[in-house]
Amino acid sequence: MFEDSEKKEFFARCQQNNFISAELKLLNRLDQLIEVNFKLHKDCNYYASCLSISLKVLNRITMHNRGLTVFSMVQARIYKEAVALLRESSMSIKQINYELGVDDPAYFSRRFKMLVGCSPSEFRKVVGVKIIYAG
Repeated sequence: MFEDSEKKEFFARCQQNNFISAELKLLNRLDQLIEVNFKLHKDCNYYASCLSISLKVLNRITMHNRGLTVFSMVQARIYKEAVALLRESSMSIKQINYELGVDDPAYFSRRFKMLVGCSPSEFRKVVGVKIIYAG
């Protein structure tokens, strides 16, 4: 449909005219929904339903504009919060799992290591937060 140069020119004109496409409005609303609901709602269909769009179409839009699926966006927000809690709180890793609504601590640790490069406990050692152990 459009060549890359035509696409870039179109988006540049849109920005100059303060025009926000329907897709960008949808992505902004998705960002807001994830920010408010990521602890309780991890199911991507929830976000698609809130936006009155199918998950397939929503994923197509997020992949086109962000290079991520809705699942990846929700997961990124969860682990961003995990990093903040590990850095700024004295909550145990078990408490952080509970706070974030993660049911499987082993999965949480594996996924954290994959995304951050070290386990939650190793991360905490690096940032130097003292933890209070909760039984």
